[in-house]
Amino acid sequence: MLLDRDCPVRYVITVAKLREGWDCPFAYVLCSVAEVGTLTAVEQVLGRVLRMPHATKKSTSEALNHAYAFVTSSRFADAARSLADALVASGFTRYEAQFAIQQPLPGLLPGDPVNGSVGYPADLAQEPLGGIFSEVGLAAGAAVAPVPAKPAFDVPQLALWLDDDLEPVEQTHFLQAEWNLSECDPALTETEFPGQSGAPDDLLIDVRDGRVNVAREPSTFAYEVGRQLSLLILPDVDSRAALAVWLDKRISHPDVPLPECQLFLSRMIDDLLGRRGFTLERLSRRRMELRNAAASKIETHRKARAQKGFQALLFADAPARLEVSAQRCFRFPPDEYPLHAPYEGTYRFEKHYYRQIAAMNHEEESCARAIEHNPNVKTWVRNLERRADHAFWLPTPTDKFYPDFMVQLADGRVAAIEYKGAHLLSNDDTKEKQRIGDLWAARSQGHCLFLLVSETDYAARLATLGRAG
Repeated sequence: MLLDRDCPVRYVITVAKLREGWDCPFAYVLCSVAEVGTLTAVEQVLGRVLRMPHATKKSTSEALNHAYAFVTSSRFADAARSLADALVASGFTRYEAQFAIQQPLPGLLPGDPVNGSVGYPADLAQEPLGGIFSEVGLAAGAAVAPVPAKPAFDVPQLALWLDDDLEPVEQTHFLQAEWNLSECDPALTETEFPGQSGAPDDLLIDVRDGRVNVAREPSTFAYEVGRQLSLLILPDVDSRAALAVWLDKRISHPDVPLPECQLFLSRMIDDLLGRRGFTLERLSRRRMELRNAAASKIETHRKARAQKGFQALLFADAPARLEVSAQRCFRFPPDEYPLHAPYEGTYRFEKHYYRQIAAMNHEEESCARAIEHNPNVKTWVRNLERRADHAFWLPTPTDKFYPDFMVQLADGRVAAIEYKGAHLLSNDDTKEKQRIGDLWAARSQGHCLFLLVSETDYAARLATLGRAG
């Protein structure tokens, strides 16, 4: 009878039928008023609603895409841990199991020692649309309070006044100064463009006496075949100008006018023909290698120009035009956190702004724990890498710097925290990040803090984060 889709039964009250193996295949809501603590009991009872057989995805209401379990138990925390272990044993990852469990909330209802619930979102379940979804308010008739809107997490950006507009500083601002590529050094060194074409090595696999030996030897046949094919595919060019035009068409340079680039390439070819002793025929045959070398040379000059503009704009010519204030802020999207890989550790972080947390290595996790334990921290975010629309960043001459952690303090200030291994503290990249982070903090008039920490000092420095003064 219960298997009939038109069965009128809507509620089933039992004492121990579920634990004894009785199966109700259309159970989607479970209310338990008994003590549930052992691993076996948790698996048996909650498994009744986890299956959700014959369910199909509902687009009209997300609530219909979940099964629900309401549990009241003085040992709910133990039951929750048992459920997490059961999920992992059944094939779920520790990360999935971690967020399937909601910690008990004491004092929800008068007279109840502990009230809590377990949850498993449908989109993470391995059974078709199966799951147990977290709910609060576990006794009959209990009202469920609406979930409050997530508070905004705003971070002032390093911005630049241009006319009457305040714009976040980015790479394009460093490249606005006039740049004449044709006046830059076009000469290719032996390292940048070797006199002899780099013939690749072949792997020589020799099988003898029942053993396989692998060795490298200079390529002869493979390289010669590649050279001959290049001659068949690429017709010779018969002049310096034709070679310069051929190179120009195959190198992207949207920031360099066409005459400037062709003049630079012509000077490069002249240097190779004169000082380096190449012939036009050799350059024509190696034009693919020459194209790569020329593109790399132009990029080197471009980065040098950006570095010069970065220095002039932020640290020399116009520091008064810089501002870090609430007038131009990055806001973490409250419901969007497109992480590449999730944190799969077992520690439960309660202050993270999002339910999920992006992956962290062991050292970063230790740093995150120190942030979590600080009583002055209101919330924090494991900042995403390479997600300019979903993460806070600071400009560098040629890229964007994404601090590892962004922290919102109880007094309203915000902090950017970058963790570096001890072996990286003295390199140029770290020094550049320290410099731009310090500038951002200095221009904020005390509202923003920047900390670059390492394994030797992160615990002590993060313990004092947020203290007055």
